[in-house]
Amino acid sequence: MVLLQKFCAHIEALPHDIMEADENHPLAAFAGDPVGCIGENEDAWEKFDRPLNGLLQKPPNELQQLVQVGEKGLIGLCHLLEYLVTCHQVTGYLFEGKLEWLMWAIDEVCVNHIGIGCAISNGFQVPTAHNQTMEPRH
Repeated sequence: MVLLQKFCAHIEALPHDIMEADENHPLAAFAGDPVGCIGENEDAWEKFDRPLNGLLQKPPNELQQLVQVGEKGLIGLCHLLEYLVTCHQVTGYLFEGKLEWLMWAIDEVCVNHIGIGCAISNGFQVPTAHNQTMEPRH
């Protein structure tokens, strides 16, 4: 749950003039009240893993394009993940890599937007072309 709290804190730390996502935003598919969206015999994580992979396993510059606030943007995604964790016992390690990359993108948007990073540091650096894994900062 700490990872999810950190992700939500990144969203809250975004500058107030970051664009709000509309119904055409890629994350809008995850907006709305998630209660009841998972069938009785359905695996909650399996339902959302593939669509999330399609959106969040992208090059870093493309992830920055997802950084928009509002229920149809990052806030809606945060609410969905909170629901999966609290109501369906989805564990954070399942989406850890996805959120670490997205938090990096949020930090980069802050740097590009206001010249400084967001208030929260995710402790990782973006991979280079030579090293496609994330490593902790030293």
